[in-house]
Amino acid sequence: MVLPLLLTKLMKLSDAVSGAILRIGELARPPLPSLCAVPESGAVPEREDGVLWAVQTKRRSLERRQWRRIGHPFFNVERKNNIRTCEVCGHFHLRHTICGR
Repeated sequence: MVLPLLLTKLMKLSDAVSGAILRIGELARPPLPSLCAVPESGAVPEREDGVLWAVQTKRRSLERRQWRRIGHPFFNVERKNNIRTCEVCGHFHLRHTICGR
């Protein structure tokens, strides 16, 4: 019972290894001359360095910026009921904290 399972696993492993060896062999071959890039005489020098700078094409609208900053308009912020005025200084603070003044 274990032997057939072991044999199938070995077959799959050998297939994977042989496939990997074939792919490595294909990568080692030089490309065909017809596929090689031939530099043009009038090539643009900005494109030769291989760097393409990303530029924003459209500005994000004010509505979308506020939507991201504030959130969904139907999102209800829960009201805090534990805010009290300090008897010493008169400022507001949470009930379980002490006055900092």
